[in-house]
Amino acid sequence: VCQCRPGWQGEYCQTPCTEGTYGVNCTQHCKCQNNGKCRLKDGHCQCPPGWTGTMCTEICPEGYYGHHCLEICECKNEFFRCHSVEGCICRQGYTGENCDEQLFSRNIQEKDIKDILAGVFAIIVIIGALLTAWMYRRRRMAVKNEMAQVRYTAKSEKGKFDISSCTDEDDSEGTFGQQYYLQKKDDHVKNLNLNVYHNEISGMNDKRVEHIYDKIKQSPLRAG
Repeated sequence: VCQCRPGWQGEYCQTPCTEGTYGVNCTQHCKCQNNGKCRLKDGHCQCPPGWTGTMCTEICPEGYYGHHCLEICECKNEFFRCHSVEGCICRQGYTGENCDEQLFSRNIQEKDIKDILAGVFAIIVIIGALLTAWMYRRRRMAVKNEMAQVRYTAKSEKGKFDISSCTDEDDSEGTFGQQYYLQKKDDHVKNLNLNVYHNEISGMNDKRVEHIYDKIKQSPLRAG
């Protein structure tokens, strides 16, 4: 039977230890922290960038970063700080190539720009709405004027047609027919009034004759 070296296992020692184990026959368990990986033969922790220590529990000291904290930060100015993983980065609240732009003032500028754009957009919308309403009202008034002109023209044409269509055969329609009808009516009323007047006079004369006759009958006859 094969006796495998630390970090290997299997019948012929052809299989490495699985992740998280190490040692002879892979019977030991790794104790590395912060995503550190242990060596298969002795369990020594291989720390990720920014971490150090036997179990990767220590952050790189100030001014160092990277694998095993061997890289040195050489930042441009005081607005930078040394990050244990990335190296020189801007301090909190600053941005830009030289980290000398404050995020607060930049945010204010961006907010002002957004407010200005929103105000301009609102003004454009209001102007568009007012212009649309004005055009609609103007168009409506134009349509009303056109309809009134059409009605006036139609009425004028109708009046011309009524006057020109009046004939001698049909005087009861049209302007001349109405005048002829009114004149006939006035003549009839005058004749009717004269007949009534003559009848009243004749009646009065008959009554006077009857009254005189009654007096003659009542008076005594004189002797001859």
